[in-house]
Amino acid sequence: FIEGWNNRLYAAEGAAVDNYGTSTTPVAEVSSALDAGTITFIFPGEGLGSPESLEGVRLYITTWDWNGPDSAYRVLTPDGSQWGFGGGDGATDPLIADATEVIEIAPASPAALSIEDPANDDTGPVGVYTRPTDESFGAQMDIRAVDVVPSDDYLELVLTMGAVTEIWGPPNGFDHVLFHVYVDLPGQDGATVLPKINANAPEGFNWDYLAFVEGWNNRLYAAEGADADNYGTSTTPVAEVSSDLDAGTVTIRLSAEALGNPASWSGTQLYIATWDWNGPASAYRMLTPDGSQWGFGGGDGATDPLIADATAVITVP
Repeated sequence: FIEGWNNRLYAAEGAAVDNYGTSTTPVAEVSSALDAGTITFIFPGEGLGSPESLEGVRLYITTWDWNGPDSAYRVLTPDGSQWGFGGGDGATDPLIADATEVIEIAPASPAALSIEDPANDDTGPVGVYTRPTDESFGAQMDIRAVDVVPSDDYLELVLTMGAVTEIWGPPNGFDHVLFHVYVDLPGQDGATVLPKINANAPEGFNWDYLAFVEGWNNRLYAAEGADADNYGTSTTPVAEVSSDLDAGTVTIRLSAEALGNPASWSGTQLYIATWDWNGPASAYRMLTPDGSQWGFGGGDGATDPLIADATAVITVP
């Protein structure tokens, strides 16, 4: 029972038409934000009998107004008045202005997970690659952090990068980085080869889905049919992609539908690697020993991994 001057909590024991029940404590913590138009109630578990879990708890919320000077519910009459509601009989009609549906608390989703990645390590698997020398290239391929946010319908990845740019007007909101996001779902057989980039997955990692995301392309593949020269089987829906240049982030949202509607994200593993895509040539940006204005240096693109930076394997709790 919460209004501007009162904050009470009752247990149902003894409740009747004329009795709230048994008064108990601690009451809810109450706050408001006028600009946001919100009122917040925080109920201590102790006040609710210290339940082991809130899963399955149900809520029903109604509103009315309290007449403080009279310490009574505001009156309801057929005609209403300056200080009373109209349209009913307060002796018999419900004193409810608005009410929610019954709200049931669903099972908790896995917690968001934040992973840090070292800065300035976008130099390949052994640290010898150099960026293309054109001034448009910077730290766009350098992963700094990954936030994994699971929900019922999506697995959202927020990647903080050394830089996020849109120099060339990319429709997806960022350029000079290609993300390979490999997803390994529990209990499934996947692939270990990382197609097209001269590399294999980390030990024990078998990817089931690959999101190929860059400024002009957004594709999703299942592992079926994947090998060194083939991405696998194209599938949909592709990821939702957005960027925030000021925050230096790229967000990739993978839908549960696209990944076969797993019962849970718990135990799902992720491996994310970056390179760059040469749009006009529709090819991976080249890697040569000496590098060039538009190509990486420090390796042989025919045999060396086309990976500028990569995360460790990330496991969703």
